[in-house]
Amino acid sequence: MRRLVLPLLAAAGCSDDVVPLPELPPALDIAARVTTIHDHGCARMLDDRLACWKEDVQACRPEERNPAQLVASEVRGVSMGWLSTCAVFHGGVKCWGEGNEFGVLGQGDTLARGSLAAPEPPIDEIPFVDLGTDVPVRAVVPDTMACVLFEDGRMKCWGGSEAGVPGVSSEPLGDEPGEMGAALPYVDLGKGARVVNFDLSGGTACAVLDDGRLKCWGENNDQGRLGLGDTRDRGYLPDEMGDALPAVDLGSDVRVIDVAVGTAHACAVLEGGRVKCWGRNHEIHDPAPEPGKPTIVGAGRLGYADVWHRGAVPADMGDNLPFVDLGRGARAVAVDAGVSHSCAILDNGKLKCWGGGLEHPGVFENLGDEPGEMGDALPVYDFGGGRVIGYSSKHASRCAMLDSGEPRCWGASAELECPPILPE
Repeated sequence: MRRLVLPLLAAAGCSDDVVPLPELPPALDIAARVTTIHDHGCARMLDDRLACWKEDVQACRPEERNPAQLVASEVRGVSMGWLSTCAVFHGGVKCWGEGNEFGVLGQGDTLARGSLAAPEPPIDEIPFVDLGTDVPVRAVVPDTMACVLFEDGRMKCWGGSEAGVPGVSSEPLGDEPGEMGAALPYVDLGKGARVVNFDLSGGTACAVLDDGRLKCWGENNDQGRLGLGDTRDRGYLPDEMGDALPAVDLGSDVRVIDVAVGTAHACAVLEGGRVKCWGRNHEIHDPAPEPGKPTIVGAGRLGYADVWHRGAVPADMGDNLPFVDLGRGARAVAVDAGVSHSCAILDNGKLKCWGGGLEHPGVFENLGDEPGEMGDALPVYDFGGGRVIGYSSKHASRCAMLDSGEPRCWGASAELECPPILPE
């Protein structure tokens, strides 16, 4: 991608004259194609209509399955959070769902608006989130907080928790009148910082800057999910953001092009298609089936043939952090991180995943925690020759959007062989 030469402007004080970011990175388009949580899902169809569904059964019995419902048209992107869904339109962002305790829907209240898959009132009657600018929105990701990326490379976030909005406020925003619009501050990532890509999950956000650096902030950093060589949360105290927030050290002479934030770990795609992951690498479930033998689950989500966490001490990062072995000649264009696993979408349209909870025929628990499981040995998901153009992994379900326009979902949603029934 051609690098855009820009004047140095503070992230929170850019001119109103919009200098557009480069063309949409493949990773952003992949993330905005399909989204899923548990048995809910939404897909931006090839004609940019938005279809959403709730799959009540796991068996492939057409008479018991619910077809997806058309929710909107002319959608530019869609993403689901814990109990909310947000979509990007040409006119801005709209959010709906039942999880609005801290204002993540951005309407200055805590009222529910339908469910993840069914906005109420209809989408045409839901107001746009007031973001206080006419600059077009490039992407939106909701979770406990929601963040948007504007075409000029600035970000705004709202919602949050009782602790506030990481990197923005010590109080939740968007749950009371007067907190949105021009009153909602931009995220300060430093002088001249322009974001080209971002992701968030569970109170942590990571942003890819146009100079190839990666910055992460937020909470739940007990095993180094922020990638800063310590276990300290960032973004709630003064002087922790802006130029004071260090970039994640992923090694010498590297540029980041995509990032994914999971429940307890994160992964990045570097220029050239190589991948690095850091954070928690397994979970221990107690009580154990046998005394003294705890059950290790989600092992190998970092893809390094072991179960060791990485990122909590300086020696874990930089050139010491290995590359994930995806196989000979494999180049990633996007990455995704879920609760206990990671996935890479390759430049040939194939999908590879590692970690735990994969729930796919021929793909077993805890891939990537032992030698011999990564590289060429790591299975490619078989979609009958279809190329993956979108992928989402949240909580216990996963969906891939194929270049045919068909979503394939598995896990807590439908079986892989039973795609959601989309409208004609």
